[in-house]
Order: sequence, then C-alpha cells, then structure tokens
Amino acid sequence: MSAPLRMWTVYEGAKDVPTRYCARLWLVGSNGVASTDALIHTDAIEYLRDQFRAEGLVPLKRVAEDDPVIVEVWL
Repeated sequence: MSAPLRMWTVYEGAKDVPTRYCARLWLVGSNGVASTDALIHTDAIEYLRDQFRAEGLVPLKRVAEDDPVIVEVWL
C-alpha cells in the first residue's frame, strides 16, 4: 500500500480561526480523504506560502465549487 498524499488546504475566515489565515493537513488515500489535527495559523498568508514552498510543495488555485473560505491547496 502506498503512503497517502499530503494536502494542505489554506483558509481565510474559517469558523474556528475567523481573523487569521490557517492551513489544515488532509491525507488522501485509497480509502478517501481524512482530516488530521495539524493546523498552522498566521496573520500573513505569505508565511504559509513560504513554508510550503520550502517543503517543495506546489499550489493549486481554488475552484468555483470550493467553500468560499478556501484560498488554495498545496500538494
């Protein structure tokens, strides 16, 4: 079995962190998508982007069907 894909979703205005940007880690595998307890929050979205770029991740823009609080996803 292969390791799950790690996906960070970046939010602006999430219910539990309404005044900051936050990123949550999701795991995508053969059994579907699973949430984790991993959460990063900051006042500056560039902080998150710098962290993800440093890890070699790449961003995907949000699509119209996404929840309005989703800014982008990093893989």
